Amino acid sequence: MVCAFYPKPGTCEKVYQQAMKDKSITAEAVRAEYNGYARYLDGSGSLTDADRQWLNNSGVHLPSDLTPANQAGLHNVINDPRIAAEARLTAVNNFLSRAVEAELYCGFNSCDAGAEITASASGTIAN
Repeated sequence: MVCAFYPKPGTCEKVYQQAMKDKSITAEAVRAEYNGYARYLDGSGSLTDADRQWLNNSGVHLPSDLTPANQAGLHNVINDPRIAAEARLTAVNNFLSRAVEAELYCGFNSCDAGAEITASASGTIAN
């Protein structure tokens, strides 16, 4: 259940791998969490001026307390060459919704110390 809302490091990697192989409806939420959120959390980049300009031009307003890990993930979404230009806004909104959802989940549940999302969801998980 936790891996459908919060990519808990050291816990969810195997769950994501399993969900990618399991095409049943019960694994759908976990696959969606990985594909729309957790896989983008790798890396230590941050939002660039070009990213901020794209967000501004697209009318996307960022949450004021977006963690550094989520900012890096958002940069990865904006710059993902696998996402078609016409689908980028939807992917960005999906990522931001999931980032807020993860923060809320940690607010109501006990996440790791610090409660900041620092997942290392490697892109090596096969679909």
